[in-house]
Amino acid sequence: MNKALWKKALPQLAKLLGVLIVLSLARFSAVDATPRVFQGTGPYRIFLPQIQNFIVENGPAVYTTSYYMSTVNGTTLYNRGCALGDRDLKRPGTQDNMVILDFGGPRKLSSGAYGARLFITAAYVSTSQIANAVEQFGKGYYNCTGDDLSSTLVIGIGTNNYIYPDCKTDGDCDIYQVNGAHGQAWAQMVNEVNQWFVDNGYSRQVSAAGANDIELSWNSYAATRDWLDGYDRVNQYEMLNFGAIPGCPYFASPGAQCGSSPYLWSKEEVWYVTWGSSPVYPVPEIYANSGVNAQQWYLMSVYAYQTHGLAMEFRGVMTQFQSCQVNPDSACPVLDNTPLEGYNQLSGYVNGDARTAHKIRWSTDITW
Repeated sequence: MNKALWKKALPQLAKLLGVLIVLSLARFSAVDATPRVFQGTGPYRIFLPQIQNFIVENGPAVYTTSYYMSTVNGTTLYNRGCALGDRDLKRPGTQDNMVILDFGGPRKLSSGAYGARLFITAAYVSTSQIANAVEQFGKGYYNCTGDDLSSTLVIGIGTNNYIYPDCKTDGDCDIYQVNGAHGQAWAQMVNEVNQWFVDNGYSRQVSAAGANDIELSWNSYAATRDWLDGYDRVNQYEMLNFGAIPGCPYFASPGAQCGSSPYLWSKEEVWYVTWGSSPVYPVPEIYANSGVNAQQWYLMSVYAYQTHGLAMEFRGVMTQFQSCQVNPDSACPVLDNTPLEGYNQLSGYVNGDARTAHKIRWSTDITW
């Protein structure tokens, strides 16, 4: 049983032929409205590659660069999107891409608006500022693909579930917004970004999804689930979990405890935030050269199959090779898989078991 009911996407019309039926075509853009049959009612949008008479390229051979965001400057974001579009224009065939723009931890601004805290600059930005930045990235990609009429891009609009570990009282913790209200605001932003792509004619090649770097050592299950449930209240588009599951079982330690003190998680709780929650699809961090990250995710997929009857569908793999080159830290020597290494580790385990086997669609490598 599939997690979603797949539908065929309609062929997209060429840019150069004129877009006379954009409004009717928009509902069959880079995303497809479909109820999720496993967790319950939708509507949730499922991202599909275009149906064409030629091969769609994705995976580590054409991996993308994702970013820890330190700016929401529209020109900067347009240029980054344009660089990816220009790459696809110059490559033969059709590229199927996913990029995560990680805007940092969830916050509430003094104005009352929800948003995030950017990396490096530590600036607080609102969801409306984030939306504009993502729109410019998508616009840059669309414009710079030129007469490549078929390559596509899904932009994961990222935040995380981090809370300062010494935060002990409600007052001290107010700065962190890992809660249902922020999750709902994030989903509404994703909905609005996709509507902007539709309204401006870009949705034939560009769409957005929610994204969250959910880390077991950063917060409790209760707070993380509250955020996801808030996202699920209003979302029309799926959520990409691009986190890790440290502490969880791996081959040499099948009975290991997920998470770390003070945040200990059961396997069922991990399953919920990585797969069980209705909008969520995993794009796991596969950083460890040893293969431990890949083993943990594979075994979690086996748990999903054995306990709930449905193995995980990994939408992609994230590595941090470029990040380690640009801003190395003490862990990089053992956590710097290349995109090919990370992808092959997870794909090898997943596709070595008929219960969990499937093609992993995307590969992305994050940097600063």
